[in-house]
Amino acid sequence: MPLRESAGTKVVWLDRRGRLVGEAPLPRETFVSPRLSPDGRRLALASQGPKESESDLWVVDLASEQASRLTFAPGHERYPVWSPDGRSLAFQTDRGGAFDLWTRPSSGSGAERVLHESPTAWKIPQSWVGDTLAFGTAEPETGFDVSLLRSDRPAEPPVRLLHSAASEGETAISPDGRWLAFASNESGREEVYVVSLPDAKVKYQVTTQGGRHPVWTRGGRELFFLTPGYSIAAVPVAAGESLTFGSPATLFPHPRPSWGIAADEVLFDVSADGSRVVLLGPESQGSQALLVVTDWRAELGDERE
Repeated sequence: MPLRESAGTKVVWLDRRGRLVGEAPLPRETFVSPRLSPDGRRLALASQGPKESESDLWVVDLASEQASRLTFAPGHERYPVWSPDGRSLAFQTDRGGAFDLWTRPSSGSGAERVLHESPTAWKIPQSWVGDTLAFGTAEPETGFDVSLLRSDRPAEPPVRLLHSAASEGETAISPDGRWLAFASNESGREEVYVVSLPDAKVKYQVTTQGGRHPVWTRGGRELFFLTPGYSIAAVPVAAGESLTFGSPATLFPHPRPSWGIAADEVLFDVSADGSRVVLLGPESQGSQALLVVTDWRAELGDERE
């Protein structure tokens, strides 16, 4: 495989108006898939190595700004997802040929173990709450589907939750474990939906103007997502026996990465209270510099807040 030049990446914190409120340097690698730990103190990432056939997991301590590499095996280790207690990371690896699900301690010490192996070639961990791990698969008959795995009983077969002719994925389990947000193109374009767990008997359509990459705040009172215009938006959520959704509000344009990313990579995460968004920006300056636009509605002639 040809070598790729590493552009370098940094951690960027933005407030709800898109203003830069903090940043932290990273090792000179190109990183993707930022995931905040349950306590918000660490960030899991995947590096895109100099060879396209290589990627590894890293964890950044946000207080000390120290980054630690967690995986060193040949091949791909990517799509990190935190366990509920923050002690482990689920991830995708192709060590066995197919892209299977493994887990390893987030401290860097301790043994890795297999979570789920199967002949299905493509599996991506996406969300882990309680004992339930939601992951995506690519199936020959139905395309991109969503299944649930009991992390405390990995030997049990996964439950296929969403498996229609549409493509479903980019899932996020609500903090209380009762709901699953996901993106689907069943309407002809990607929209955000929410279904009940564990049976998907109740279903809500959250967006009507397009949306993907849903992210819950830790309290479950808001659902963030990415708009078709590549902006970050949020919708209020009132939970009870049923869910009630408010009107979505666009917050700010997402600073589109200048490096190549896969369509299923996580692009941002949200602080526990929803006041800040964490994403990745290019380290280099000049044409590669991160551009954060504030008061962008006013610049477009829209004075509404």
